[in-house]
Amino acid sequence: KALPQTDLVTKTPQTTSIRYPFASSAAMREEYRSPWGKVRLGKILEDLDSLAGTIAFMHCDDDNPTTMPHLIVTASVDEIHQYAPLHLDTDLILAGVVTWVGKSSLSIRMEATQEEAGGCLSATPSLSADFTFVARSPATHAAALVNPLHPITPEERALFKAGDLKALSRKKARTAAAAGSADTPQKHDFVTKLLGESRQLLDLPSLGDSRAILMSQTRQENTFLCQPQQRNMAGRVFGGFIMRRAFELAFASSYVFAGSRPIFLGVDEITFQRPVNVGDLLRLKACVLHASAMDAQTANCIQKSKHVTEDMVGLLHVEVNAYVTQPENATSVLSNTFNFRFGVERAHADQKLKKVLPETEVEARRIWDVVHMGI
Repeated sequence: KALPQTDLVTKTPQTTSIRYPFASSAAMREEYRSPWGKVRLGKILEDLDSLAGTIAFMHCDDDNPTTMPHLIVTASVDEIHQYAPLHLDTDLILAGVVTWVGKSSLSIRMEATQEEAGGCLSATPSLSADFTFVARSPATHAAALVNPLHPITPEERALFKAGDLKALSRKKARTAAAAGSADTPQKHDFVTKLLGESRQLLDLPSLGDSRAILMSQTRQENTFLCQPQQRNMAGRVFGGFIMRRAFELAFASSYVFAGSRPIFLGVDEITFQRPVNVGDLLRLKACVLHASAMDAQTANCIQKSKHVTEDMVGLLHVEVNAYVTQPENATSVLSNTFNFRFGVERAHADQKLKKVLPETEVEARRIWDVVHMGI
């Protein structure tokens, strides 16, 4: 019987990439085509997770065929940014490299880069994301030590240092969240003001502001059964599959809210709080948290995403919560929370985005977070 890995092998960063031959393969173009002739971003997000997991697995492997490999689980996805649209007329390259390693976790920098005319890769990626994975023992499912990383170039060392700082920041955030904190005066005033505005819509809906809408009225959801074809090596459902389904629901929610096709700009950190098993019912619930018109602050936020058009009229923050539902046990547990950002293109001359108002203090605080914490 094979034994779990025990020896650690120091490794250097090695880039792994795959090519999507869109320019030469009609079958590939058809598989990844969106209704508007662009690349289906949800599928690319799913593929990014799959390739990142493969890279993490290869790094954790001890190169000994007689030992059992670690189980690799997606822990979080940080700051996905889209810088430019993805096209089907030229090949697309997905590439990733290990940038940081802790005791039992590691981070992978993933990029999607489009080929330009002439076969040369674009100088800058069209999309980037940082994935964090945790290694588990196949025997006990406890945290397992991963192979150390030895960065060589100045860029590799800088990325490793950035990973150290991010890990420290996460630890501080967890400690602060566990301790709890009182609202600042500014946050208290913001929450009170928003709840005051929503009271009119709740109590006097026919006399309320026609330019505002309650958050509950922006909600969309779907429910589906997780199938064996969506499982990873640990027998759990791929994080990338859940991410794709959440993205597609967020996109649809934005489309319904804005009345024009949304443009994906990015997603805040995604933390996979609870594993999803084959056979689980997964309920995805989406709502628009905040809609901002194209003022100076919104323009600055969109410019940071480097993916803007002249016809963009505003910015949407859409939250998707994933719940693992087990009818036999009458339970429904939060598994993941996703916060997506979409730009809104103008569909007609007088198009304006409605203001989203909360019904509860919890909803008001969530709006504060996206407005004042740069989500």
